Amino acid sequence: MTQEEKIFEKIRAVLIADSVLNGYTNKRVYCSHISTITNAEYPAISLHLINSVLRTNVPTMADIIIQHDIWIPSKNYTSKDIFICAGRVRALLHGQFLTDSILDLKVFKFFESNDSKNLQIMFEPDTQLYHLPMIYEGAII
Repeated sequence: MTQEEKIFEKIRAVLIADSVLNGYTNKRVYCSHISTITNAEYPAISLHLINSVLRTNVPTMADIIIQHDIWIPSKNYTSKDIFICAGRVRALLHGQFLTDSILDLKVFKFFESNDSKNLQIMFEPDTQLYHLPMIYEGAII
């Protein structure tokens, strides 16, 4: 299992264990972009890697940038619901929850990218979904 796969599995485990997020997603946290999921169900969260670069000065450490997207149907939910989910994801990713000796990884300085702080909720007219992408950066060892 690659470092990226390990961290995605750990993030997924943290997200599906949260009662607020689970109330919305019912454990639908996909470890790939939603467009690659056949018959995706919503509400859902998708995680995908934007970039991962091995540090040459520390061979066992990699800088990682991930994007998580929150997808909520507009028919049954409001834009307030997407902000509730985004707040929970933000709180969960800004913690020690991502240190895991069983998966043999440790995350340093995992933080929300400045690019992500200015993103707005999007509306996907073809699927009638609210969509909020957020970008996080960190270093894993």
